[in-house]
This record gives sequence, C-alpha cells and structure tokens, in this order.
Amino acid sequence: MDAFLQGLRAHCGQAFAGKVVANLPPQPDDAFSGKALVMHVRECSDAEIKVPFHVGADRSRTWVLTRTAAGLHLAHDHRHEDGRSDAVTLYGGDSAA
Repeated sequence: MDAFLQGLRAHCGQAFAGKVVANLPPQPDDAFSGKALVMHVRECSDAEIKVPFHVGADRSRTWVLTRTAAGLHLAHDHRHEDGRSDAVTLYGGDSAA
C-alpha cells in the first residue's frame, strides 16, 4: 500500500483526462457519457491523498485515499456547488491488505 500511495503522490499537482471504456455501448442514462472526465491528484500528505474527479462541468466528486493500519480506505466525497455535503457521501471501502 505504501508503494501505491508513494506512486500516486508522485503525480501530485497533475491532472489526467480519461474516458469511459467499460460501458460500451453507452447507455442513454449514463451521466458520464460524452463528458470530459478529469482527475486531479491534489492535497498529498503522508496520511491522505485527495483526488477531485470532474465529469464535464460537474465538480462534485472527490476521491479520498487514506492509509489505515490494515491498508487503504477509499471514500467518495460528494458535495453540492455551495460546498454542502450531498445526501450520499463518504461511501467507499477498505482494501483487504
């Protein structure tokens, strides 16, 4: 886990564009379809890395990776435009190792 976090920290301050490839053909109700997808590796400390994830103009998502005693914890932080937490936020999970 330390090597993974160290590798991710090496990209701190950088942004990466992507596209959906697993949902082909695109479904009509896919919120990501046809939109620019960009992740920004930011706020990189020894304990936590925050990765805002933009879907077109929607900047409501941030992935939060935290080092735990057993491995990693990933949380999806969802916010409204005014900064308030979304009703569904901070869900995620822990690595098995």
